[in-house]
Formats: sequence, structure tokens, C-alpha cells
Amino acid sequence: MTFLIKDQEKQRWKYAMKNFSSYSQRNEEALFVHNATNSYRVCNNREMIDQFKVFGEKGLEFYQDNIRKFTYKKKDYVMITINGENVMGSDGEKHSAMAFALNFMVCGYTYLFKKHSWEELEKDMKNEKFGIKYIKKKKNK
Repeated sequence: MTFLIKDQEKQRWKYAMKNFSSYSQRNEEALFVHNATNSYRVCNNREMIDQFKVFGEKGLEFYQDNIRKFTYKKKDYVMITINGENVMGSDGEKHSAMAFALNFMVCGYTYLFKKHSWEELEKDMKNEKFGIKYIKKKKNK
């Protein structure tokens, strides 16, 4: 079991964002916490498409409610979380350290995109092109 400490997670996130938003990372489009190493990593949209297809094969879902848009140091970003009923038994059932650092308590696979990068993928997500079921609103049980 891993415990998340708010101040530590905020500091880790700020350090990761400093690198992610730097000129040297201009071709990287998403930031995430690697589940096995618990370290921040970056990737591009092409790599994300491959990952989304894997999530689709696992039957994971994408809820429109799991989109968070925000501005950080005058740049726009979008944070998304992939989860669903079939996330149990995988690393995706852990609370997201990145989401926690940004004051959200959610389990699943969380990615932070540069706004323009997310916009390139969003239409295909809505059309379920990557095999992930796109749910506009969660049903209350």
C-alpha cells in the first residue's frame, strides 16, 4: 500500500511540470506517473494512441466527467483519467498521485496533456476510435 502525502505530491508534480513545460520537452505532449516506477514520465500523442488501444482492449472507460482543464504558469493543460469497472486488479485501481497533487481524488490512469495535444485526440476519443467506451455522464447508482 502506498500513502500519498499532499505536500510531497505537489512538490513532485511542480518539479515534473517544470521539466514538461520546458523547451527541451516541446515535442512531448503528455505527462503521467509510471505505475511500476512511481516516477513522472512524458510521451507523445502517437504513443498515447497505442496506450488508449490497450486500455480499450481491457474494457476500460473514459468518462467526460474525468476531464479537468486548467492553466498553469500561463499555459493551458487538460488532465484526464481512464478508469471503469474493469480497472480492478490492475495498477489503475491506485489513487492517482498526479490528480491528488491537483486536488482531485480519483483512481485510474491519469494523463496531463498540453491543451493543443489533447484537442488533437479528443474527437477520436468521443468517436471511440481507440476502442475505449466514451461516457458523457456517469449514471448514479
